[in-house]
Amino acid sequence: MGKKVNVKDFDFRPAPFWFLNHELDNDEIIFQLDKMKEAHLSGAFMHPRAGNYYQTYGSKEWFEKIDFICEEAQKRGLKMWLYDEDPFPSGVAGGRVFLEHPEFRAYRMLLIKGAPDENGKVDLKLGKGVFLCAYAIKTDGEKSDRIDLEESVGTVRGEYFFRSSWPSPYYWDMMGKITVNHMRAETQQSEMAIMTTIPAGYEVYAVMAQPVLNGKYGGYSDLLNPKATDKFIEYTHERYKKYSGSKFGKTIPGIFTDEPQICGGFPMAFSFTIFDQFKKEYGYDVRPYLMDVFEEIDNNSTKVRRDYRKLVVKLLEKNFYKKLFDWCGKNGIYMTGHLCGEEALNTQVMGGQNFYSTILKYWDIPGFDFLGQNLGDNDHFALTVGGKLVSSVANQSGKPAILCEFAACNPYNYDIKGLERISFYQLVLGINMLVPHGYHFSLEGFRKFDAGCSFFYQFKDFDKMADFNEMIGKFGKLLAEGKDLSDVLVLMPYDYSYGALGSDPKVGEHRQRVVDACRKLTNRYIEYNVMDDITINDCPVINGKVKMLKKEYSTVVVFKDAIDKKVIDRLVGVNIVDESEIDSYEFKNENKTDIEAINGDCLRIMVLKKKAGKKIRYYIYNSGFGQVEFNINVKTPTAKLIVPYEKDRRVKTEDGKVHLVLGGCEALIVEECFRTDVKEINNPVPYTGEVKEYPFMDNPELDYVIYDRPNFVIEDYEMEFSSIKEKFSDNVTGKYGLVRERFGTLRDYMKTIPMPTFDFKDSRVISIYPAKAKYTAKFTPDRKYTKLLIESTTFIGNCTITLNGKELNLSDFEIERVYDFRNKTLDVTELLREGENVLTVEYQEAGEFDGITSRIYLI
Repeated sequence: MGKKVNVKDFDFRPAPFWFLNHELDNDEIIFQLDKMKEAHLSGAFMHPRAGNYYQTYGSKEWFEKIDFICEEAQKRGLKMWLYDEDPFPSGVAGGRVFLEHPEFRAYRMLLIKGAPDENGKVDLKLGKGVFLCAYAIKTDGEKSDRIDLEESVGTVRGEYFFRSSWPSPYYWDMMGKITVNHMRAETQQSEMAIMTTIPAGYEVYAVMAQPVLNGKYGGYSDLLNPKATDKFIEYTHERYKKYSGSKFGKTIPGIFTDEPQICGGFPMAFSFTIFDQFKKEYGYDVRPYLMDVFEEIDNNSTKVRRDYRKLVVKLLEKNFYKKLFDWCGKNGIYMTGHLCGEEALNTQVMGGQNFYSTILKYWDIPGFDFLGQNLGDNDHFALTVGGKLVSSVANQSGKPAILCEFAACNPYNYDIKGLERISFYQLVLGINMLVPHGYHFSLEGFRKFDAGCSFFYQFKDFDKMADFNEMIGKFGKLLAEGKDLSDVLVLMPYDYSYGALGSDPKVGEHRQRVVDACRKLTNRYIEYNVMDDITINDCPVINGKVKMLKKEYSTVVVFKDAIDKKVIDRLVGVNIVDESEIDSYEFKNENKTDIEAINGDCLRIMVLKKKAGKKIRYYIYNSGFGQVEFNINVKTPTAKLIVPYEKDRRVKTEDGKVHLVLGGCEALIVEECFRTDVKEINNPVPYTGEVKEYPFMDNPELDYVIYDRPNFVIEDYEMEFSSIKEKFSDNVTGKYGLVRERFGTLRDYMKTIPMPTFDFKDSRVISIYPAKAKYTAKFTPDRKYTKLLIESTTFIGNCTITLNGKELNLSDFEIERVYDFRNKTLDVTELLREGENVLTVEYQEAGEFDGITSRIYLI
């Protein structure tokens, strides 16, 4: 059992990802916690992030810093959520799980095919990896004949790659005394191969397992192996418990697991535990049929593919998610986070990813992520389905809190209106625990380009965040108090995808049909949940309703040609609506909201209807940019309007109608009431004006901008560059950057003279580094400034910096917080002049990673 969210006591104000991306200085921690308190946040997720070179992740020092943060947060009434990885996806403990235990490394399967020549001879290279199976197969499309070629598999080394003179004495005591001159040739780089003869009409199919090499640490953990999960918990969860366990369930409410992926996201996943598990689950050995997972060999291939994929999901559920869930429940903290590919629906199966209806039940607070600025409006409705899916799982399991990691990858001129727009959209999907991505501990150097805008104290509208966070918290709690009224279920055709090939166009068609069906229901303001056609087979059908945990549905929307007829036939007494009938079908009144359009594009209106006690609440959001005018029909004499930033107000209804005008991207809650002793308020919802555009959409600022004081940016340079041997470029104009960003890497310009690999003294590499490099910025300030502002790491490498011919010593700069705790300033009043000024940064011996990492400012 997990830990249930108590709505009464739960704080629904946002809790951002706090990027712990620099030295965790105690004074700075306290400063930033005070800023969080000032912003009226509920707390934060402590997220290890690139840039912290000072506290080794997973060390005693790391856990002590986390505990210090929690101690100080407790004094301020802030909740500090754990994050179970560095950085993501979860499951590797910063790489230690598979680096220290190679047996826990994730593998993927690859299919290698080959045809014999006219004489039946096969010469097929299989590459490196672990051999799984090889067969000569003849098929007529319905059945196949398979000849096992395992005995013909061996290793082979490649072609001879050089011939050279090798004066070797062979014996150590003859070194320097005698040589034996002779020619020698060699081969290297062995790989698996099949060299044999097979009968006419047969082709060779071989399957290899190769380690997953992607990811931050050059690999990933085998999440299908329970022992790998145990090691992950040992390195991560148990150590947090050791250092901060006394705060579990108090200052530390829970832990976030982020985007775990089967074999790092590659199809097809493989684990060395899978053969025994497969035989136990299905009663047959899958090894002779591994190629069927990739191709349609015969009539049995679809069954093999379906069995294999379903087993992968089952093992992931049992050996990873359930273990984490049980540990969190035992230790009194919430399990939350999100999977990967939420809006992809069927492609979750095709890509070897995760299966929502099965796995999300293990989250105490289920979640998803939503990056960027685009909404799942009527033009981009696919983006809506992920939110509907996760909220459906929460509704079915009776979980009142639903999380969304959101607003990542936005430009630096993003503003509070942008946050409101994307937040209101999450709320209308039922998402009520918002996790802004993110609050940067530091913006020094490359850190400012980690997922875009920081919404912390460096944010241009940070002074408005307190009101924003209180508003979102209020809406979140109101949504949590409400009961889902959905009596309509959309049944997604997942099962087909389990047996489909990756090239099967029907998979994409099915996905699009689900999106279109959900769009139709949304446009008619029908409350609905979604489920898959596999999970529903475990749901009882009682008195004409299908029951999924705590939810019952009397109407099911199906895709008759994409879902097995047996699945539909068992829904005895349930109202079955084919997708083609949605527009004409008359849904029950309880399932829908009555909207009367007056002016504007009312297809942009999104509504979420919930019941709280005897009250009915309608959360209404205008997803468009233009003004919308409409009536909402209610059944009571008065209505309560809950408007952002304003006190709640009651208005009389006229003929059961509440008249509303919403500007672009505005939202409010209408609550039916039974009071009659209220004063009518004219124009109850103030219209703030049509929203046509947001500056950050059309003209994004991709680099950090100081908004709270006058400043002048220096970032354009002429650059001269030459290597010792050769001059490559003169007077290149461009933005600041490392030398390698402007002139290429060592790898790009490497010149190698091929020599025997064992004859090192004659191998030669001619590189363009070290080299001379000079950055020259000519600028004319727009007003009088007094200080030059840099970051601690603005200048990388040994360089000379001059301003108008006067050398600047970095040791003369003093620490002064402007937008970061490591900012440095120097008074340059006497050096600046009217008109054009010249700043130069010169390297005599520049390495490829030397150069300028950030803008320079005059303030």
